[in-house]
Amino acid sequence: MNTTRVVAAVVIIAIVLIGAYIAFKPGPPQTPPPTEAPAVKKVKMAIILPGTIQDSGWNTMGYLALAEAGRVLNIETAYSEWVSVPDADRVAREFISTGYNVIIFHGGEYVSVVEKLAPEYPDVSFVMHGDAKIEGLPPNIWNINRLWYLGYYPAGYLAGKMTNTKKVGMIGGIDFPGAIGAVNGFYQGLMASCPDCKFYWAFAGSFDDPLKAKTIAESQISEGCDVIMAYQDLGVYGVVEAARAAPHHVWLIGIDIDKYGVDPERFITTIIADFSELYTEIGR
Repeated sequence: MNTTRVVAAVVIIAIVLIGAYIAFKPGPPQTPPPTEAPAVKKVKMAIILPGTIQDSGWNTMGYLALAEAGRVLNIETAYSEWVSVPDADRVAREFISTGYNVIIFHGGEYVSVVEKLAPEYPDVSFVMHGDAKIEGLPPNIWNINRLWYLGYYPAGYLAGKMTNTKKVGMIGGIDFPGAIGAVNGFYQGLMASCPDCKFYWAFAGSFDDPLKAKTIAESQISEGCDVIMAYQDLGVYGVVEAARAAPHHVWLIGIDIDKYGVDPERFITTIIADFSELYTEIGR
């Protein structure tokens, strides 16, 4: 037997084994890379308004509620004012195309627009003021049901206590379910405090037409109304003009934002509305 070859073979095997050990020797335990948290969808909130943010009423209130939600949640917000119902679809799609994923339709007149858009954009949240329970809505619709009766009933009751002529007027804007609820609530409150009062009411076709609202107010005043519920936004200034020019003192009741500063001698109360907390919660 050739001992030289055997020794050489043993040396070669040893070297191979040592190399294998070095190659496969386990190193220190490795810390796995941190798992990235799933990306949180960034909220961008936009509001569509039927009137101007300077109306000291419904639209001002909506704008301020959006601004408060943006401040609290530290999110990007945007608004579009004077949006008619036929134009609301286009405005909403423009917001969505630029990344806005919470779209608030701040008005009861937009319900049909929301019902059309929501199925097309399941990843977008839509807010509407439906003022009633609506069956079969997609899960991405927030339907705000405002209990108008709770605010307008006591306002009507107060009107019945304040009138001397027993003639009370109410000037609304657009005829939709929430507005009808407001009229009915006010009327029932009025009848509760003054059953023999006569009630005059009309819709101006707009919440923001001071001239039309003034014309209706003048008509009601000529009938003897000495208390008028001004269910108006920008149009309230027309009602105030008519009241100031009236041959007798006319008490006024406002909506949404305190109207006392508009005319302290005539506004006896305001039905305050504030959606700041609600819109903030929706954006969370």
